[in-house]
Amino acid sequence: MVRVLVCDDEGGRAAGLSKRLRRLAGLHGLEVEALSLGEFVAAIFDLEDRQRAARDLGLVSDAKGRTQNPIDHADVLFVDYDLVRIGLSEGPAVRAESGERVCYLARSFSACGTIVGYNQFTYYRVFDLTLRGHIRSFADLNVSMDAASSQGFWTDDYAGYRPWSWPMLRDSYERLNRLSHVIGDKMTDPILETLGLADHRIYGRFTREQLELLSPRKDPREATFEDFVRESSLGLRPRDEVWTPHVAARIAVARLSKWLERAVLPDQNILVDAPHLISRFPSLMGEPYTDEHWNAACQLLAPVEDLGIDIEKLRAHQFLAKDWLSRPAWLWPDVASDLDIQEVQDPWALRPDQLVFCEDVSHFRRRRQASEFVAEVAPEFARRYVQRLKQVSYQPTVRLLM
Repeated sequence: MVRVLVCDDEGGRAAGLSKRLRRLAGLHGLEVEALSLGEFVAAIFDLEDRQRAARDLGLVSDAKGRTQNPIDHADVLFVDYDLVRIGLSEGPAVRAESGERVCYLARSFSACGTIVGYNQFTYYRVFDLTLRGHIRSFADLNVSMDAASSQGFWTDDYAGYRPWSWPMLRDSYERLNRLSHVIGDKMTDPILETLGLADHRIYGRFTREQLELLSPRKDPREATFEDFVRESSLGLRPRDEVWTPHVAARIAVARLSKWLERAVLPDQNILVDAPHLISRFPSLMGEPYTDEHWNAACQLLAPVEDLGIDIEKLRAHQFLAKDWLSRPAWLWPDVASDLDIQEVQDPWALRPDQLVFCEDVSHFRRRRQASEFVAEVAPEFARRYVQRLKQVSYQPTVRLLM
C-alpha cells in the first residue's frame, strides 16, 4: 500500500485532489489522506521545531519516537504552493507561507518519501519545452494541480499527457528508501566515483553548470555526499544543520537523484535512456518497425529485459547506479563507440523512415504526427519532438519555431 498525503491550506482543494487520487486507489493500491488545516499547521510547526533543535542542539543520533508527525509516514507527499490561509488558522504560528518552504522542511527534517509540489509554477498543464524543469525546488517534482492526479504517475497503462521527465510515483519512494540505507554508510565517499561517473571519458562531458551544483568549494570529483548536503545550493540552507544521520542520507539521495534526472539526463549525452537510445540506433530494437513494438521501450515499471531492446549488446554499458534514476540508462560515450552496434559500424547506412519519440506523451509516434522543437540541452541532441495535445500549453513557444 502506497501512503499518499495531501497538504493544502484550502479544504475544498485538498478534498478534490484526494477524491481524484482515491479513484486510482483501487487500481494502484493507494491509501490517500488529506490533512485538515489545523493538522497541517501542527505538522509544519513540528518540522520548524526540528529545524530549530538541529541548529541549537546539533545532530541527534536517532529521531524514532520523538514526535508523531504525519509527514514522516508519507510515501508520496503532495504540497500546494500558495499557503496564504495558513496565517488565518488557529494554533501555533508558523513561517511556512509557501509550499516551497514546506517542501524544504519536509525533505530536510522528516523521513517522508517523494515530494510533489503543485501550483507553484503553473495552475494548468504546461509542457516545458526547455526540458530543464525546476531543479532548485525542493519538491522532487513540480506539476499543476490538474496533472497531480494523472494515472501516468502510477502505471505504464495510460493515455494522453505524460511528460517523459515524470518519475513513476509508484516506486520512487522505494528507491529513495533503498538508497538512503546504503548511502548512510557512505556519506564521506566521493559522489561521482560512487555513481560511476568519475572516469575521464564521462567526466569531460559534464558542463560547469552541472558540476557546480555538487559543491561550491571542492573539485567536483572530490565532493562527497556530506559536502553536497552541507554546502551545495541543492542541500541544506546556510544556517541549517543536519537533524539526523538517516535524514541527511535521504537529503543526499533525493537531491542528487533530482540532479541526475533534471540536470544530467535531459542532455542524453552522458546518460541515455531507452527511447532516445533506440531513436539513434534502431538496430537495437530489431523488427517489427512499428510504434506498438517500439513503445515497449517507454515503460518505466517493466524490467529492462521487457523493453524489447537487445540488452546483451548493451549490458557492459549499463549505468549501474540504477536506483538513482527513475528509468534504465546507459553510458552514452561507451555505447557510441561500440563497434558491435550496427549504426556505429556503418554510420552512413540508410535508415528506415523513423518513428520519433514524443516527450509530452512518452510514446513513439510517426513523424507526421509530431512537431519538432529545440530543447535547452546539449546541442548535438537538442532537436526533440512533441505530439502537441490540445489541452496542453507548450512553452516557451519560440522553441517550436527554431
